[in-house]
Amino acid sequence: MGEKSAAQTSFNRWHWTDQDNGQLAAKFKAALWDSLKDLLVPNAAGLIPPEELGEQVQDLDNAATHLDECAANCHVAAKALRNLWGIDGGEKAVVADVANRLAGSVGKPVILARTTIEELRGCVLNLAQVDGANAIIQHENDYWGTPADRLVVLPTAAEEEALAAKKPAAEEPAKPSPRVAEFLERLEAGLQPPILIYSGNTPDMVRLDICGERGGELVSLKTLPPELKKRLAEARRHTSELVLATKPRLENDFYFRLGKGELSNVLQFLTMMNRTGVLDTDYHQGDEKGHGCVYVTGTRVFHVEYGNFDGVRALAEMLTLDEIEATFRDGVTATFQTIKSSTDQLLIEAAIQADELMSQRRRGE
Repeated sequence: MGEKSAAQTSFNRWHWTDQDNGQLAAKFKAALWDSLKDLLVPNAAGLIPPEELGEQVQDLDNAATHLDECAANCHVAAKALRNLWGIDGGEKAVVADVANRLAGSVGKPVILARTTIEELRGCVLNLAQVDGANAIIQHENDYWGTPADRLVVLPTAAEEEALAAKKPAAEEPAKPSPRVAEFLERLEAGLQPPILIYSGNTPDMVRLDICGERGGELVSLKTLPPELKKRLAEARRHTSELVLATKPRLENDFYFRLGKGELSNVLQFLTMMNRTGVLDTDYHQGDEKGHGCVYVTGTRVFHVEYGNFDGVRALAEMLTLDEIEATFRDGVTATFQTIKSSTDQLLIEAAIQADELMSQRRRGE
């Protein structure tokens, strides 16, 4: 068989599947019964404030009216299509009392599903009255009679407003934090304390930290206006390249990939940022492996371990390594202290020991 032409498939098909029927019917019936079962017990009304009972009865009547309108619209549409296209409904054809269903819809906007009066075709009308199987509709200042089973009830203005209110509002692009703009302006003007800007594994995201202030700023490049993007690109030329990437959890944890001696720069960064946590380090080169950890508390290094060493010697050993990976986990504290000196003094001592260790190894080779 050939493919259907566009003309054969262009109409907007409305579906009502067995699944739709089952889900809606079950949800509606179960919810309604769950609400009513306690109210229908004799003497239950005496336990509930009269105003709440009155509101419940009004809600039920309102629901019935709206459901009647929906049911009436379905019957009208089905009958109109059968008549227009000569469809035999057979035994399944429903003879519906549409007029009775529309008794509560007087005053609402309607449209005629079919009419021979050109003036009324496609016009929004007002349902003025329902009388038996017939209805009176108003068009401007004129009134017309029509069988009620030709009327399709339209949403009222209030219903359309309620529907619009439920739709999620279009998201406006998030504006960059004023703090981010301020950081970049200060950086550009050369008036800032040290700032570090680095990329993470999350596409189109960068994180900006200012040394000496706790808490960085995550920045989505997509949300930045062109001028700020340009500023950011320029700023990154003048900032530390220590942090090459971050773990997917960007908020507090850092991931570093470091060359020989760069661990000192990381410790300066963490202590200048007044961070408290542990820096876990891993070294892999050929068959050689090593693991260490450096605990920082505020502006000081608190404890260091590497292999069988701790304290200054452990840090010195790590400074001799060619390339290490390190992850900083925020908020983790050490159970004991091996470093008593200031950060600057520690780094000087460790650097001297690292030079001595490398000299000894070269002589040994």
